[in-house]
Amino acid sequence: MINTRRILAAIALSALALGASACSPKTGQEQPDPAASATTPGPSASPTQAPPQSDAAAQSGASSEGPQTPEVNVTDDEARCDLANLQPAVASRQEAGGTTYVELSFTNEGPACWIGGFPSVVFSSAGTTAPSAVRDGEDPGNVYTIAEGGRVGVTLTAEAVDGVEGCTPTDVDLVDVSSEGGGASTSLQLSLRVCQEIPSVAVSPFEPRP
Repeated sequence: MINTRRILAAIALSALALGASACSPKTGQEQPDPAASATTPGPSASPTQAPPQSDAAAQSGASSEGPQTPEVNVTDDEARCDLANLQPAVASRQEAGGTTYVELSFTNEGPACWIGGFPSVVFSSAGTTAPSAVRDGEDPGNVYTIAEGGRVGVTLTAEAVDGVEGCTPTDVDLVDVSSEGGGASTSLQLSLRVCQEIPSVAVSPFEPRP
């Protein structure tokens, strides 16, 4: 009887040992590599580079408007504009408060030349000459080069003369324009009312015109 109990106890202990072995984790099983299961990041986006500029776009200072200013030696009196080559025209005429403003333009029909200062402007009619125009302000000392086909201009300012003491009003219809340095002149038809004895018209210096 005692032997039977011992045998049963031994069997029970063996069964418990087998159950514990089945429940314990297997230490030999290979575990997955967390690094291998991680998602591999894609390549980062590189900054977008602007396309290279063409040679023409990279250049600066190149003018795209109109002809280049001619190279003229402004110290050479021979290169001074000959007014015989400057075609005159009345560009505009306005009246305000009894004063008449006349814009004269001159188109260069000769070679490139230079001009500056004030012109000499003489008024006449039927052989009768009226006093020349006076300077409107001081000479700014500017000198301009004019290409063939280029233009310069001046402004005549004619004050009202009727009722002015010491002035005998007279109508003129011809204007003769020359350089103060002398030389040839150019003329155009222009009707103005001026004083016979004293200057009543002022002229601005030459300036470039579009």
